[in-house]
Amino acid sequence: MKKTSFSSSKIDLWKQCELKFYAHVLLGIRPKNNFSRDPKVQLGSILHKFFHEFYKDQSQTNLFKQNIKSLRNLEEEFCTAWDDISKSLDYGNDTDAKTQQFFYQEKGLKALKNFYKREEKRGFKQPVFLEKWFKLSFDEFSLTGRVDRIDREEDGSISIVDYKITDKILSVEDAKGDNQLTIYSIACLQSLLNEKAQKLILYYPTQDEEIISYRNDSSIEELLLKLKQINSHIEQHGLQQDKYNTNPADWKCSSCGFQKQCPEFNERKKLTPGQTSDLKEKIDRHKELQNLINFLNTESNQLESEIITSMKQNKITKFENYKLTQSENTSQ
Repeated sequence: MKKTSFSSSKIDLWKQCELKFYAHVLLGIRPKNNFSRDPKVQLGSILHKFFHEFYKDQSQTNLFKQNIKSLRNLEEEFCTAWDDISKSLDYGNDTDAKTQQFFYQEKGLKALKNFYKREEKRGFKQPVFLEKWFKLSFDEFSLTGRVDRIDREEDGSISIVDYKITDKILSVEDAKGDNQLTIYSIACLQSLLNEKAQKLILYYPTQDEEIISYRNDSSIEELLLKLKQINSHIEQHGLQQDKYNTNPADWKCSSCGFQKQCPEFNERKKLTPGQTSDLKEKIDRHKELQNLINFLNTESNQLESEIITSMKQNKITKFENYKLTQSENTSQ
């Protein structure tokens, strides 16, 4: 089996459902999706393109500053681009399409305005890299990705910027564990610049929010160890489907593109929602009891060992209702 290539999305896929990872990555199944008609996805795609092209091919900073596009020009170009694509998008059956078109257009314009003001405040300084693709090769696996942007700050330090077009803003704590930023940090250190990024920035242009996190050696080693463990599982079990666990949840399974390949999903279809809920409740309770039994057995065995040791030390064979067996009494 060839070396597995990981990316942040594939790592998230493994965490979400191993069987889904198996179908998508190992079998190469590409399910049909509606991303091309999803207004949220397309808005993010257009904004990423505008953010990229704002600095694209501007290698001479001084010349660029003399020819910076105005915010009005950007807004006009965005409205034209959005108008071209918005009519073909799927806004759902229960919403007014024109209202939704306007809603997403205004959201995009707000993001552009915030982005422009942020860049203006930074003096329209040319980034070091834009949409930079990388591939890192390790003994067991490889890592790939594409960084939205890398900046050289005034103090000479490096910052990695990842644009996020979403309503949900990660907390600082969650950003610390973001695999994508960790991978970008590794790429910056080992390939792109051979320098450590001092700041990892999640920039939310719609809300004009920055979530800043950092990576130390231990967090990088933790991710690489996790990838080694996943890779070891893949090497050991190959294409044995039953060795890849499912992680069912209604919100994930209902929209999963691998339903036909999933044995658990097809078994669940045999049950009514009430039966599914009842069975899940019993299984969860059984797991709780099994964990409790394991805990009690462990504690019981530990106490038994301590009792035997104490009785031997005091050279007694019987205490209350506890009596040492011949084997316990003679074993030293």
